[in-house]
Amino acid sequence: MQPSTIKTVEDTVLGFYLEYQESLTVMEIMGECHMSETIIRKVVTNSSKIRSTKKDVPIMSKKYPGRVHQTRSIDAFHPTREWLCEIIKETRREYDYFRYTRGRGFK
Repeated sequence: MQPSTIKTVEDTVLGFYLEYQESLTVMEIMGECHMSETIIRKVVTNSSKIRSTKKDVPIMSKKYPGRVHQTRSIDAFHPTREWLCEIIKETRREYDYFRYTRGRGFK
């Protein structure tokens, strides 16, 4: 598996989670990354930064378009807490350094 492929899928899951606070299904990842389903499933199962969960997806009625007939629970993926904590720590360090270098007369 290419490292760039793994990074693309992980960044897609992280970006969507940070923006919308929702997990992504395989079909949604396929739409964003333009990769095959088997590659995406292999990446999300082997990645230590992504966790699996369930997400309810609406299924529309055939007889009445626009009406939700039922919902189905399918696999979805979101970033792990450890990964999110690591990102927060990095951001704080960068912000503290920025404040330190900018607040003492540096430009």
